Amino acid sequence: MLGNFDGMHMGHLALFDVLAQTADTAELAKVVLSFWPHPVSYMGAPGFGLLLSSREKARILEELGADTFIEYPFDDELRNMPPGDFIKTVVVDQLNAKAIIVGEDFCFGRNREGSAAYLRELSGTHGFDVHVVDSVTYDGERVSSQLIRECVSARNFGRCAELMTRPYQLSGVVEHGKQLGRRLGFPTLNISPSPEKLLPPNGVYLTSASILSDEGGQTYESITNVGVNPTVSEGGAAIKCETYLYDFDEKIYGKEVIINFYDSIRGERKFKDTDALKRQVTSDIETGRTLWKKLMLQ
Repeated sequence: MLGNFDGMHMGHLALFDVLAQTADTAELAKVVLSFWPHPVSYMGAPGFGLLLSSREKARILEELGADTFIEYPFDDELRNMPPGDFIKTVVVDQLNAKAIIVGEDFCFGRNREGSAAYLRELSGTHGFDVHVVDSVTYDGERVSSQLIRECVSARNFGRCAELMTRPYQLSGVVEHGKQLGRRLGFPTLNISPSPEKLLPPNGVYLTSASILSDEGGQTYESITNVGVNPTVSEGGAAIKCETYLYDFDEKIYGKEVIINFYDSIRGERKFKDTDALKRQVTSDIETGRTLWKKLMLQ
């Protein structure tokens, strides 16, 4: 299966279904070949962010049952490689592919000259089958990574979850912070998102937090602040993710956490002092409790 698969959304899942069926029938390994960095990111597109970090994508593919996930280095050599050379050198010679699954809009090679139709032309020469999967539409719209990026930027997490078949998420390792939340009476988990990750606009969100462990981990209702905490930070501070877990007060530094986003509570604001900030956080926590109760009743 060839492509970038950012988001592993409904369209990508349709490709994976064909991959799994084809591999099981022909007794082949289920191999997913992607690229790193993302070609759009490599070309320096301003404001471009990924829906899934490398680790997040690998985790989802493992859960789906992929045997091998490859992130092939995307550089100037690959960017300028003729599409036929890419298929011969990488897909045939290195991977010994017997069947290739792509979406109908898949393009590859120098100047995006390669296409699904071109793959079919090459199939006879190299002895592999080609399966081209149609795009998926949902509520009249073609499902795409760009559509989901727009939903994230608009804080429309309900739509994100529909298109991705899972909540929008970010993940990271719990770090030592400035302990501001604990001093205010609201201890939080602090993580630094992957720099390539697309973050929602700065603000406070209704979330859940899954603490990963060898036993599978545990999930807690939570609220999350994404931003720079302007009340207590100087200009230019890095964006952080601070998550308050309901009914939880353990120190879990060094553990990996997945934050799932469900709704927006408010945008980021700068308060006149920490007392005003504390009152607002108290209000945010109560708002989160109310929203979680409504969500559980749906």
